[in-house]
Amino acid sequence: MSTGASSGPTVALLGTGIMGAGMATNIATAGLPLTVWNRDRSKAEPLAAAGARIAGSPADAVRGADVVVTMLWDAPSVADVMAQAAPGLRPGMHALPGVSGRVWRIDSGPAPG
Repeated sequence: MSTGASSGPTVALLGTGIMGAGMATNIATAGLPLTVWNRDRSKAEPLAAAGARIAGSPADAVRGADVVVTMLWDAPSVADVMAQAAPGLRPGMHALPGVSGRVWRIDSGPAPG
């Protein structure tokens, strides 16, 4: 697990619309290191004031993260954005797609439970 100023995991949040921005604000307020990305960068930029790093691409956002959270419109959007994130993913990361609500290990599919 990566560590920054916090002893918690490093989080990447992809999709900072209404729900994603609220989640990102709560994650940052909790003191977890956070990187955010949104297709429309202007929707992500206000989160810098809460302490989030703004990424230029999904791959940049997930690079170095322990947990990847997506808050996107639908399953095809999640698939598209995660394909863009692929160069930054590594085995052992966990992904929480906001559409399905299931936790996935990047190297082994859905987590048990």
